[in-house]
This record gives sequence, C-alpha cells and structure tokens, in this order.
Amino acid sequence: MNNRVAVAKVNELQRESLIRDMEQRILSFASRVSGRRITTSDDEWSIALWAFNSSIDSYIEGRGDYLSYARKRIKKALDDYREVEKTHAQIEIPYDPDMLVGDGRNLVLEMVSRETELEEVRSAEEEVVRAEIYELGEALRNYGFSFFDMAGRTPRGTSMAECRRIMAYLRSDRPVLNAVIREGKIPAGLLSAKTGVSIGTINKFDKYILMAAVVASGDFPTIAEYIR
Repeated sequence: MNNRVAVAKVNELQRESLIRDMEQRILSFASRVSGRRITTSDDEWSIALWAFNSSIDSYIEGRGDYLSYARKRIKKALDDYREVEKTHAQIEIPYDPDMLVGDGRNLVLEMVSRETELEEVRSAEEEVVRAEIYELGEALRNYGFSFFDMAGRTPRGTSMAECRRIMAYLRSDRPVLNAVIREGKIPAGLLSAKTGVSIGTINKFDKYILMAAVVASGDFPTIAEYIR
C-alpha cells in the first residue's frame, strides 16, 4: 500500500485506481466514525474521500503505515465536520424570563421567527453553492481533471501572488480568457510575456489557473466571491 501511494502521488491514473479500490474501505471507516451507515450520497462520503485523497499528497514515505495515517486524516475531517454541524444545530436565542409573560410572548416568537428566516437563507445559500460546485465539477471534467486533482497542489506564497497576476491579466483581456476556457489550454508563453511569471510556474499550476479562469467566466458568482 505504501508503494502504491508513492506512485499515486505522481501518477493520476494510479491515484484514481487507488481511490476506486479503496472506496468500500473508506465508506466503511466513515460509517464507523459517524456511527451510522454512510453512502456515496452523504456529505460525509465527500469529506472522507477528500481527506483520503489529500492524505496521498501529505503522506511522507517511510513514516509509518499509510492506511493508519489516512484513517487519522479521515477521522479528523469528519470530527471537524460534526463540530460545525453541531454548532449550527445549537443556535441559542437569549431571552429574559419576563418576556414569556403577556406581550413578551410575541417578542420571543418574533425572535424565533427571525432566526428561522436566517436559517432558511443559509440553507438557500448552501443549495446555491452546492449547485455551483456540481456544475463547476462537471466543467472541469470536460478538461480531464477534477476537484480532487487540486488537493495539495494549490499555489502558496510567491506562487500564489504570481497566479494572482496571471488572473488579473486574464480578467483584463477577455478574448484570451475566453480562448483559455474554450480550448482548455493555458498559453504559457503569452502569459509569461504579459505578466513576467516564469513558464515553469505557469505549467506547474496550469490546472489551478484553468479552474480559476472557469470560475472567472461569470457562471459561478458564489464560488468566485468565496475564493476571491
């Protein structure tokens, strides 16, 4: 298994094969952690799969058993998810006991109603985000990669600043941006000449730049604002 992970780190086909082979074990472990049966339609499955995929990138060969490491990453991700869900479920409305007397009841009902409306707004926003994420995932598949390919491969520090320069240029030159989205190819030479970012850096983060370009197209406003 450790050897498979080492290969999967640098080979996308082997990564996909490993994840497919491990699907039932990931589901089984996610079910044990969650205390209920998890299927591929549950949020917990997406979280566990993301944690497993990212653990491939973060695992350091020779430092113990990979499966033990992956299980810890999955458990932490699911525990964090449960904490967030628990926080949302425990919304408390402070009130004075005197509010329950006479007209005070109306004030409490108004507060409850207001909080219910806020929850409905949050739910509606979450549905919009889910829909955009699904549509963006479908768009990326047309280019031959997925969200999971991004795990552990996003630019940081200087590289992130350079990618921002590239995106600033693409947003300012709509014909080039449209060509990138239409053809699914990053014109590394042109972008390097226009921004001063090295061709090596552009090629290294080409999928990230392509994903950002698709988001910048205007079809994913919620995601665009979230990652702006």
